[in-house]
Amino acid sequence: MSMAENDYNRRLFSGGIRGFMHNARFDWARDIVRTFNLPRISMIELGCFDGRLIDYMPPRIDRYVGLDAGWEGGLAIGQKRFAGDARFTLQLASDPSALKAYADKSFNLAAAIETLEHVPPDMVEGYLEELARVLDGYFIIEAPNEKGPLFLIKYIAKKLMTGTVQPYTFKELIAATLGRLQDVERNDHKGFDYDALAAQVGRHFDLVSVKPIQFPYLPTFASFSIGIVARSKKPSGIG
Repeated sequence: MSMAENDYNRRLFSGGIRGFMHNARFDWARDIVRTFNLPRISMIELGCFDGRLIDYMPPRIDRYVGLDAGWEGGLAIGQKRFAGDARFTLQLASDPSALKAYADKSFNLAAAIETLEHVPPDMVEGYLEELARVLDGYFIIEAPNEKGPLFLIKYIAKKLMTGTVQPYTFKELIAATLGRLQDVERNDHKGFDYDALAAQVGRHFDLVSVKPIQFPYLPTFASFSIGIVARSKKPSGIG
């Protein structure tokens, strides 16, 4: 295991509350894909890092394409790990043009786990357009909850426990706690709105569900992460 892989995976998945939160996202992805009953899987993933999601998928993956910006060395780790297996391709992608190489409706499953909140807002639409073109099937998305009372709890906990939080003005803290993210400057997680993302996804796909992940019995606004499930739009006139 390389230093980059060891540091990233130890930091996010090794245990405790943080490990539970991050592992729950991948467990959710595994469980939801099982409900699709896909006989064979041809999959494309945005933000694949080292290809961790592959380990959670059913064993019937015929083709997997992972796209990643290469942060923290994860892409290189995944490329080395899956080298020699023609089913798996992990490649650098810095903008939606990376999807141009793939044919219309050439995948039946797409995923973006812990990804779209990091994508520059002006690129999200382009990625969704391209995914809608290459996908004929299901799209699963995991995104953080960065608004409402839970946001404030997370913010205070991070500040007290680690001292590392994104800079919010007092007005922005109030706005985010009230769910008024249009009044919060957007920067990575800061100002990210899962409801706005779900609406954006719904313009390109048919939304199936928007539900909490770690604690499915709680209301969505009280969940740390949100699972969005969508599928390719049916041709006009088909019910």
